[in-house]
Amino acid sequence: MFGDYSYSTRRAVISKGHFDGRDYRWLFWPFYKVKKARSPKDKSEIPNYYEKHILAAAKHKFEHMAEEFYRNDKEIFADYCNSTKELARLQTKLNFANTDNQKGLAAMTKAKTALEQFKQPLMGKMLSICLLVAISFGEFFFNIMAFGVFAQPKLETILICLGLGVAIPLLAHFCGVTLRDEKKPQTQKTMAITLIPLIILSFWVFALLREKYIEAIKNIGGMGILKLDFASGTMIFSFIVFNALFFVAMIFLSYLAGHRDLESYNSKKSAFDSAMEHYSNDCEHIEALKRRIEELEQRISDATARRNNEIEQYQHRLENEKYNWDAGLQLYREANGEAREGIDNPYAEVEKPVEVEIPESSLEISWDCNTLMEPQDKNDVLKGR
Repeated sequence: MFGDYSYSTRRAVISKGHFDGRDYRWLFWPFYKVKKARSPKDKSEIPNYYEKHILAAAKHKFEHMAEEFYRNDKEIFADYCNSTKELARLQTKLNFANTDNQKGLAAMTKAKTALEQFKQPLMGKMLSICLLVAISFGEFFFNIMAFGVFAQPKLETILICLGLGVAIPLLAHFCGVTLRDEKKPQTQKTMAITLIPLIILSFWVFALLREKYIEAIKNIGGMGILKLDFASGTMIFSFIVFNALFFVAMIFLSYLAGHRDLESYNSKKSAFDSAMEHYSNDCEHIEALKRRIEELEQRISDATARRNNEIEQYQHRLENEKYNWDAGLQLYREANGEAREGIDNPYAEVEKPVEVEIPESSLEISWDCNTLMEPQDKNDVLKGR
């Protein structure tokens, strides 16, 4: 009823109350009464030695329950404290990240403003690239068709066409961008202007080589898939005109898509891209921190609910234990009074007899994570002193 003590069973408590309340005791043999003193003699001896023994046993029981609660609570409380500590660390980290993010946003805005000061090209970059690629394909297929008028295309013909299809657009782009850029040195502009007639002149060389190549094919019996016969001068002139038309068109496209100060634009564009990347990385980092913080807050909430539930059950057990020990004291006192048969009952003179008290250390349950350590004293197991 009151623990693992023989004196704390109901029958033993009542028997002990009767024995202490009587003024005699029985000898075993021969059976006769022997005078003895009642306990307690008067109200000044309340609580008597047996009641003090029960109070001490109750205190020991409470201490044992406190130790058991501490062992069960330690894991839950450690989880709560570790999560709380991690949450505080992440919140501090989030504050610094938000500060850096604001600085990154300001730097990105500043870089964007500086970039927007440049006038936009007359043609969008993506559109110009698409048109350059289209013209390059046209140049390539024109050369294929030109070499295929009198004979089937061969591997060497395709390689020559690919070489021209890459070289001509690159040179045209260089000329167009250089002429558009007002900050380019005059030597580069002079080079680009000089390069244009040289490239057009090279078209005459390529046209002459094509004409000789086609003439060689005709001499070995190639009749051509269209059965057409062009004069040598006409064929050369046609090749030059078509190549020059493609080349000038590509120069014009690069000129329209170019910037007046390409070097400054690239510098500002690079600064903006870097600031944008830094800002995006900061935003992703902040979102990851927020998700982790939400997880920790949920974990802390769960640990708090679990611990509150354990504390509530523990305190309920303490109250039940106190009730049982108080009931044992009351049984003892009633039996003691019955044995006196109404004569000199000191308990009748006491308004409020001593009751079992739950130690403060068992009721004061700390949520301070600094107390998460091994207790130095069983009585302070939950105070963390």
